[in-house]
Amino acid sequence: MTFSRAVHKLDRVLNYNIHGVLGLRVSLVQGSLVSRLGSLRYASFRGPFPTGVRSLTFKCGPFERDAGGCWVIDRRYFVRENYFYSEDREGCCSWRIELDGLDNDHTTINFHLVNPGRGYRRIYREAFLPGAVLLSAINRKLFQAGLFLAHAGAIVRGGKAYVLAGRAGCFKTSLCVDLVRHFGFRWLGDDRVLLAQQGDVWSFPNFGAVFDYMVDHLADETQWGLGARLRFLVNWWRRRGDDAPSRHEARTGRLAGLFLLNRSSENGFTVSPAVDAGRVARALVVSNLLEEFKGLEGLGLSTGPFYRYLTAYSLVYPGSPAACFEAAAERMLREIVGGIPVLEVTLPYRYSLATAEKLHALLETL
Repeated sequence: MTFSRAVHKLDRVLNYNIHGVLGLRVSLVQGSLVSRLGSLRYASFRGPFPTGVRSLTFKCGPFERDAGGCWVIDRRYFVRENYFYSEDREGCCSWRIELDGLDNDHTTINFHLVNPGRGYRRIYREAFLPGAVLLSAINRKLFQAGLFLAHAGAIVRGGKAYVLAGRAGCFKTSLCVDLVRHFGFRWLGDDRVLLAQQGDVWSFPNFGAVFDYMVDHLADETQWGLGARLRFLVNWWRRRGDDAPSRHEARTGRLAGLFLLNRSSENGFTVSPAVDAGRVARALVVSNLLEEFKGLEGLGLSTGPFYRYLTAYSLVYPGSPAACFEAAAERMLREIVGGIPVLEVTLPYRYSLATAEKLHALLETL
């Protein structure tokens, strides 16, 4: 059942088919930059909206709510079964959000950025805050289909896929770039990838045009500074916002190994086996949770709104799938990583091609 209706004409509707298991429809009314960046981010999945599978509809713009019959939590969270609504704010930034069908096969999210604030962060928030909320929702919907959207990179060669998991600054992107550029691998993603229950890795390539630009023009991700970003944007805009998938992309591979990357203040390269599958599973889940918060730092926001909303929902419905997401994800991940080599790799403080060469030699032994 739908509890609200859009009140403004939609400027653009983007349809995506995520590996035939999730249909994503994004409807936008707030600015061409938001629309183009959304098109770029999920370009690999552009296509006709699939039928007969789970779906997520994300509408970005003003809407009318219907929050009757709800529990009210902390004076701003309205909750009933499979439904959530809030008028939220942080600092001078404010927004409204409605989640309809949280635990159903078909979910609709209405999001309205009422006041993005002032200054340069206003532009960032208009472009990226809706996308951050959408990515969190995609994560939960894909899990309903037996897929965990991990904060990790992955490459594949000869049908064997290797996952590189680690926090920001652990050179996931640089390693993916060099393994593709020098060692004949294909790219599954450098920020998010999908881990399937049956032991496969599925692609989830964000911003394929950015990855191609780095392969062609940058030695590593440390050169992805303001100047490089501006050059990329100018080039991309001149191509009228080309949203073609990456030419280095692959779709899937069999999981052959997982590397937990850490970065040292020294210049050594050390390897040790990770023997506890439960600890590995927990590390992957916690890394995702941290992204709920860290991903908004550049927008001047310190909290992960989607995580807060599901926490409030869980207070009223503690046994719901939305409330049990973390525990269920850990159980699934323990099964996935229990039968593959998992290595903890400590990388040097400064990245160089030698780092990728050592990692390549390591994965050749698996």
